[in-house]
Amino acid sequence: MKKFTFFLLLFFPLLCFAQKNFAKTAVKNSPVSGPQQINTGRTANIQIQKPAQRETPKTPNVSNNIACKEQKRNFQTEKTIPLNKVQAQKENKPTPAKPALPPARPGNYKVVYWTDFIDTQTPKEKDWAIKLLDTKKLSLDGRGVQVAVLDSGIKNHPQFNGANIEVLDITGQDNPVDFCGHGTAVAGIIVGKRANDFSGLAPAVSLKSYKIADESGTTNNNYIISALNSILDYNRQHPDNKISIINISYGLAQDNFELKNKLAEVYSSGVSIISAGGNEGIQGLLFPAAYDFVFAAGSIDKDKTVSDFSNWGQNLDFVLPGSGLMTLGLNNDYVWVKGTSFSSAYLTGIAALATQAFKNKHGRLPSPQELYEVLQKISTPVRNTPSVKQGYGLPDASKIVSYI
Repeated sequence: MKKFTFFLLLFFPLLCFAQKNFAKTAVKNSPVSGPQQINTGRTANIQIQKPAQRETPKTPNVSNNIACKEQKRNFQTEKTIPLNKVQAQKENKPTPAKPALPPARPGNYKVVYWTDFIDTQTPKEKDWAIKLLDTKKLSLDGRGVQVAVLDSGIKNHPQFNGANIEVLDITGQDNPVDFCGHGTAVAGIIVGKRANDFSGLAPAVSLKSYKIADESGTTNNNYIISALNSILDYNRQHPDNKISIINISYGLAQDNFELKNKLAEVYSSGVSIISAGGNEGIQGLLFPAAYDFVFAAGSIDKDKTVSDFSNWGQNLDFVLPGSGLMTLGLNNDYVWVKGTSFSSAYLTGIAALATQAFKNKHGRLPSPQELYEVLQKISTPVRNTPSVKQGYGLPDASKIVSYI
């Protein structure tokens, strides 16, 4: 009996321990256990928050393969910054790292020719484009005309000193300085001052730069539409001094209904839109140049032949210099550029001169239809070239006053 009692006392704790472990295992494997119920609840929450249930799902920006949270900005309250303050701002801030753009709606893209616009061909005659457009003897300088440029921003340059330029960063970088060079080159053609055989077409224009691209030349529809909304807001607040011309030197291969509708709204408000036809040398203009209400620019060379890289098609309107062009660079220097981007800039400069002449005579800004008619009348067809590759031909600025 004593032996039995001894063994019972020895094995009873071991039996209790085994039963306790067995109970833990049973609870862990039970189909109605606590942890599985918690996991089911998390799954339900995730399903409720699925992006597919949103009305307008966001897609990653495939142009730089980086998805990030969209930066919300109130563009109606944005203030433009005089260009002469930009350099001081930059000196007070560290240079930002290469930014990732926020997600865009379907149709986001990378502008393929914003990063490949330097020309290796340098004509001996640096100002051949100005001579070809015949602006040197013209008394017009763009005074009293507001032009918006949607591009990669602008960097200060001695040839911008005294120019009426304001800059606005749409990309969320809080730095409107141009790191790409494309926007500075476009602006130089429009408002650059005369020096060293270089001259912009309309140096007295009031130019507003909307930075819609990063240093790689990447943009998306969200930025472009935000810039257009900003212009519409500005014009509502300044009906007597509104932006009347927009230069958009980029191209999209696919149509986008949201962007088209916004551009149509801008056009209907009385603003002329000028855009580059594209640099692939193919039939078919890029968007927005392909829209019939946009003034589409193609490129010609110094010998008045259509550039082999210039896109062409039914809605091409005019051809202007687009290769071997001298303009302003990022390092207080000059660069040689090519592309319909710069043909678009030349068309914008001539349109500004025509707008000034119209305003001087009629006391008001021309409608887009009236401005288009003037540009059509002053243009001369290029010889031995079908209209589908040149539109109405090459504008002659010396004829502006006669046809208004």
